[in-house]
Formats: sequence, structure tokens, C-alpha cells
Amino acid sequence: MRNRSGFAAFLTTTFSILILLSACNRKTVSLDYTNARDEVPTLGNLVFRFDQPLVKDSLLDQWDSTQYVTFEPRIPGRFRWEHPDELVFSPSQPLAPATTFHATLRSDILQYSPYGHINTGDELIFHTPDLKLENDNVSWVVQEQGGTTATPQMELQFNYPVNPNVLKDKLN
Repeated sequence: MRNRSGFAAFLTTTFSILILLSACNRKTVSLDYTNARDEVPTLGNLVFRFDQPLVKDSLLDQWDSTQYVTFEPRIPGRFRWEHPDELVFSPSQPLAPATTFHATLRSDILQYSPYGHINTGDELIFHTPDLKLENDNVSWVVQEQGGTTATPQMELQFNYPVNPNVLKDKLN
């Protein structure tokens, strides 16, 4: 008799835990898509799309200063709900070149929804393109008219503006 009541208690407890877990899962919203991963351009918006609608239509297409997402290093800008399930961040200036950023979704995203937790999946890490040489042109220049001594002249084109004085110290 004791084994049956112990087994029944075990089943009841297990069943209760499963119901509790499934109820908790319904209160979780997941990040379905974001372009804030891997390499991003220095100019452009960052998009965060969720698997559930989080705001009503009355909150769409309005710029908002609420910090729904924090960025490290900090990126100044504003947010806008583009769709009930899609948040857009528009930086107020180009992103810093050759920089890695970490994004953290804040609970403010859920303030107008019945959800209590955000499942982001992997850590949100993205970066702007690294500095790279895109083109070069080397020519020989004669210093004096009729002279026989020529010196090389180099024209280097990078994907970002580069201070020639800083670059000069790094060339050999």
C-alpha cells in the first residue's frame, strides 16, 4: 500500500512541476531575429524581431528614448517599434570603426506585454568591419626636372579615414 501512495505522490508532484514549467514557458518571449550579430555596417539600423507581439498598434512608428537595449560600448540613438513584434534602433551617428559591441535586451521591452522573460539565445555580439587596405597605387616620381633620381610615391585607400601622420609611423 505504501508503494502505491508514494508512487501516486511522485506522479502528482511530477505532473504539477510539468504544468508549472509549461505555464512559465508561455510567459517567455524569444528573440527570433536580429541583424546585431557578426559584422554590421557603420551606418544602418539594428533590428530586433521577437516571436510574439509585444506592443499594441498605437505604439508603432513613434521614436522613443526608452533604453530597450543597452550597448557596450555605448551607442547613442533612439528606438521605434516598427511592428508589434519588431523593435528598431537607429544610431544617432555612425558606429565606431573596427569596434566590437555587446547588446543586452532590457526588461523594458516587455513593459506593454504579458510576458515576463526574454530568451535571447546566444549572446548578442556584433562588430563593425576591421580596418583594411582596399586599394593601393605606387609610382615613381622624379623630384627635379631633368633629374635622374626618382622616389617612390604611394597612395593607399582604406575602408575608413586614416590619419596620414599616424600611418607614417607604422610603415617601414
